[in-house]
Amino acid sequence: MGYNNVDVIVSGPNKPSSQYKTVVLKGNLPFASQVTEPNVKYVVKYDFDLDGGTVTIPEGCLLEFDGGSIDKGTITGQNTSIVGSQKHIFKKDIKIAGTWNIGYISTDFFEDLSQENALDNLEALNNSNEKTTVYIGSGDYYYNLATTPVFQAGFTVKSNTEYIFNGNIHLINNNHGYYGIFELLNVYNVYIHGNGTIIGDKDENTNNTESGHAFRVRNCSNITIEGFTISKCIGDGVYFNGGSNLIAKHCNISYCGRQGISVVDGYYICIEYCDISHIYAPYGSSAMWGIDIEPNHSKETKYIWIKGCNIHDTNKGICCTHASNSLIHNIFITDNVVDVEHIALFCDINTFDITVANNTFKAYSKKEYETLGYATGIQNKGKNNLIENHIFCDVFNFVSSSEKKGVYSKNDIHALYCTFENCVSISENIFYMSCGETDNDLISCRSSIFINNTIIVEKGNNYRTGYVINSQNSNAVVLYNTIMDSTYSSAFGNVY
Repeated sequence: MGYNNVDVIVSGPNKPSSQYKTVVLKGNLPFASQVTEPNVKYVVKYDFDLDGGTVTIPEGCLLEFDGGSIDKGTITGQNTSIVGSQKHIFKKDIKIAGTWNIGYISTDFFEDLSQENALDNLEALNNSNEKTTVYIGSGDYYYNLATTPVFQAGFTVKSNTEYIFNGNIHLINNNHGYYGIFELLNVYNVYIHGNGTIIGDKDENTNNTESGHAFRVRNCSNITIEGFTISKCIGDGVYFNGGSNLIAKHCNISYCGRQGISVVDGYYICIEYCDISHIYAPYGSSAMWGIDIEPNHSKETKYIWIKGCNIHDTNKGICCTHASNSLIHNIFITDNVVDVEHIALFCDINTFDITVANNTFKAYSKKEYETLGYATGIQNKGKNNLIENHIFCDVFNFVSSSEKKGVYSKNDIHALYCTFENCVSISENIFYMSCGETDNDLISCRSSIFINNTIIVEKGNNYRTGYVINSQNSNAVVLYNTIMDSTYSSAFGNVY
């Protein structure tokens, strides 16, 4: 066991069990009348009914369960530990409160967790701030969040904890607009993993805030989320807002209402081997990116790795875009497969030092000739580099405002049209250019260096009048390129 490869030390009682004074509780007397001294080990051999009352355990006690259980009331710990048998020690109508010192917490402690918000009892046992393991077994668990205050949390994650989650979380709809089904706020050293599922309320929720997330992670550090299947949240599957050393991996995210994974603030963030799909209308909003790096106003987002993800059956792929006075830089996008309808990759003008390597990007519109025009496969407006990618798209667009930016090398590009402007170098690429429905130039090159590329033009049925490479009226350098199977009327525009 461990989180972020650090061993978890399971904490136990405040001192060895043998050093406690021991009291064996009698089955014919009320529980509360027998649990009266601090720093005592109370042995629970019988089933106790609290009769709707509240029992506060004296400070520093140890409850050792030996076949017994507690039901029908509230039990309040005061730095209380639990040892012994841990199967169904709490019955259906129990409420947990107070402070507890338990190194291993399990849903097996509870006989029945089928009622709404029943996992609140499990959360209540984890408050020692020691390294703790929480196990959520298979089964269905339901959250019904309150309508006030505005921001609501389902399962509140604690620091220094490994969560092993193998159950199914269902969010009951109440049209709430701002929630985190799993809420991580100002916590650290958390490893939450398993084969669990999280199912949101988007099918019924009519709220259009787009701010209900499966995992809402804010101002945290050393967090790993792994292995979840997430669907139907009105916002994002995973939402990172602030902090460092944040990881989401091996998650399956679909049918969310805004985006698969969003990063709005933070650094040293890794998103790897996630499968993201169906983030688009009629299931989604105008955002609809699989992964979106989108720092808020005056924020800086840096050192982010997106690796080995599969984004498919959705509208848009990976986006790096900024708000005013914010920065995005040192982003590494590698070994992903992005197969979408509209934009596979977008990097706006204020992005820099983004490395895009060894990915496969596909972006072919299913409505190719609608009034909005062709789908756009790739748009890069920042000072970023694309190396050794496989690209299949309608339009390949690398245009920055003035300063020469970007190196594009050793990619194979299948496209209808390509535009390069203010690029440092376009070299050693293979372009497979399809003849579109109009006589546009296949490759437009302005104020860029276009050298040692191979352009293969598919033979079309119609006589073409555009250029294969058009560098007319621009400060471009076009040298040592090879063109094959051209069906255009001339192989080059004003190249030299």
